[in-house]
Amino acid sequence: MLHHATARDVLKSLCVTGLCSIVLPALVTPALQAQDQAKDLEGLEKRLKALEEKLDDVLRSLPRDDAREPSSPPLSAEPVYDGKPASYWVRALADRNGERADAAELAVGALGEAAVDGLLVAVKADDRVWRRRAVIALGALVERGGERAAKAIVDAAKDVHPLVRCSALDAAVRSLTQGARERIEMGKSTRPIERDVPALEAYVRTLEATVPAAVVAALDDKDLRVRIRAAWGIANLPLKDAPSVQRLRARLADVDPLVRREVAFALANLNVDGPTRRCRCSSRSSGPSSRI
Repeated sequence: MLHHATARDVLKSLCVTGLCSIVLPALVTPALQAQDQAKDLEGLEKRLKALEEKLDDVLRSLPRDDAREPSSPPLSAEPVYDGKPASYWVRALADRNGERADAAELAVGALGEAAVDGLLVAVKADDRVWRRRAVIALGALVERGGERAAKAIVDAAKDVHPLVRCSALDAAVRSLTQGARERIEMGKSTRPIERDVPALEAYVRTLEATVPAAVVAALDDKDLRVRIRAAWGIANLPLKDAPSVQRLRARLADVDPLVRREVAFALANLNVDGPTRRCRCSSRSSGPSSRI
């Protein structure tokens, strides 16, 4: 009996020992891993703290903003109006809010030449509202926009959108009829030729060489609003040749009755249609119908 009991005890001891060899590692290993991770985390925290202390030392070594000596702006600094750069005001022309767009138009006019580069980009933008307002702004700048502005206005007369084409025709004709030639002669006679006089001459030469042809071509535009603008453009041009007048007269046979009516008024403004022009134009402004 004693022998059998001893054997059982030995077997029992062996089973317990085997079970412990399996269970204990499974219980102890996660605890050891967690302890190792805690040590790694503690090490990372110490390194991060040391880096933060170094960064603080570097920042303290830099001069404070209020201690720096004021420096003059670089020569290439963008011109500013009402605290905002020229590029801001040019972009604001695309704003659908009327008040903000009006403020941008005023700012661009005040900036003058400083806004021309931005406007020349805007006239080629995808947004047709922005293109149209940029064309109007270039036209309002007159000779301050220079020869590049004159070319951009004339090119906009071929824009894909009819309202942009209308605004381009208006701006081109208006620029050409604002007495630019008279100002050139006045500048030459009253003072030595300065930089603005040659620039104005180049601007006017470009308009005189391109605007009449663009306006006459617009008489054949597919949009009736553009054809009406072209008719009044010819009427308001300072120099009118016989072929242009003949092309305008041919539009009396236009398919649209409103175009035919406006062409008749424009011809009356040319003093080529006899005495009826006076009664027709007496109650009208010298421009296309306000409903267009």
